[in-house]
Amino acid sequence: MIEKGKEWGEPGVVPPETVSVLSDAQLAASDPTGTYSVRGGDLFYSVGQPRELGIGDPCVVVPIDALECELTVNGNQVVVLAASSILIGTWWRKSWIAVTNAEWIGPYNVAPRSHPNDGRCEVLEFSSKMPLQQRWLARRKMRTGTHIPHPQIGTRAVRIASFDVSTSSKVTIDAVKFCHISHISVRVLPDYWRIII
Repeated sequence: MIEKGKEWGEPGVVPPETVSVLSDAQLAASDPTGTYSVRGGDLFYSVGQPRELGIGDPCVVVPIDALECELTVNGNQVVVLAASSILIGTWWRKSWIAVTNAEWIGPYNVAPRSHPNDGRCEVLEFSSKMPLQQRWLARRKMRTGTHIPHPQIGTRAVRIASFDVSTSSKVTIDAVKFCHISHISVRVLPDYWRIII
């Protein structure tokens, strides 16, 4: 886990068994004992869009936290991992919640203080009472990460979080849609994967 005042990761060379992953969902489905080159997705942008490296090239190997998501789907418990984010609801009405391990979600700097290896996830929540005009303004400001502080946007950094969800709510985990979810519990798994940058 990253620590204040210390370098993140360890210098090395790209090992021959390194696997390229093109999305957050692909990393989330990967073996935690492997080493990965992240080539796309929100995590890719959050770690600075590292250039592609070849086997034996100098690199820094850094640990990345996972988000373990326990979902209640049609009354059954399902566990999935997320490398980047869990989104609940829609931007435009009712509450919208982002639980993220990455600073970026698409073109939006949703969680400017987030780090993918600090042992926490950032929770950003739009109030259900937030007017549409304020949502538009917040979304526009999200491109630069200047949408917070805002009186109707709650933020917190946590290791564990849980949410009761309307089964009709849109739920997306690492850009993969899930349906009929009534509850989500999220727990940070520190140092779960290793990636090269």
